[in-house]
Amino acid sequence: MPNPDMPSYSDDGNREYFNTNKESNSNVPISHNILYEQEIPHIHIVRGGSSSVEINVGDIPIMAQFDSGAKITIISTNINEKLNRKPSRVQDVQMKLADKDLTVKGFITKPISMKLGSQTFKERVYVAPISNDMLFGHMTFYTI
Repeated sequence: MPNPDMPSYSDDGNREYFNTNKESNSNVPISHNILYEQEIPHIHIVRGGSSSVEINVGDIPIMAQFDSGAKITIISTNINEKLNRKPSRVQDVQMKLADKDLTVKGFITKPISMKLGSQTFKERVYVAPISNDMLFGHMTFYTI
């Protein structure tokens, strides 16, 4: 028996729908029928507890590693240098590394265009000399 508190899914062959039936504070049922297109970004498992996704930053396709503990998104200085249209600096910053007692110098940019699957969005990013192309912070993920 389906759980009435859990969303249900349907598929008409071309599109997938997400349905919920919940009650509002005034005990009036709320029904959502949200259409999801079939294009879903492919997520790669890098190692235990870590995953990455293909994303375009500006005009460059890269692999962005999810960092669920980070509130910010950081792109490497190497990727920033490769961008045809480099975003303007907003502020110089020093960032403390989570697993080490070190700080790195970097800067914050004006919003830069990014594309994840079929979703295009603009977000400010931090630029720093990191080994990954991009560390995708959880706050950016929620803005998509």
